[in-house]
Amino acid sequence: MSENPVMTGFEARQLWLDWLARERRASRHTLIAYGGDLSDFLDFLTRHHGEEPTMASFAALRPADLRAFLAERATRDGVGNATRARQLAAIRGFLRFLARHHGLPPLALAGLRGPRVVPPRPAR
Repeated sequence: MSENPVMTGFEARQLWLDWLARERRASRHTLIAYGGDLSDFLDFLTRHHGEEPTMASFAALRPADLRAFLAERATRDGVGNATRARQLAAIRGFLRFLARHHGLPPLALAGLRGPRVVPPRPAR
């Protein structure tokens, strides 16, 4: 495990995507989707905090930051519940990766509930 408090969010994102491809054998489609989800989140954090996120800013994340991101995606960008639920899953996976492999303290985000995904109704 390495701890690098000056590693940027986008550097950490690339490490996570490389790990997903190598260790978890994630599909190309998963890597594209999760990579985009995390880029959206990192862009939000840059606007929200006024600077590119680092390991220190990830350690200071609060559930309110994630709720603000999900709310912005819904209201400003018109993103649906299923996409926001996937984005939350990607962010949680990324933060778990940083905790396990790069010394980020575990965050109390497990209790944060994602958007409710309603299954599609069958056609008649």
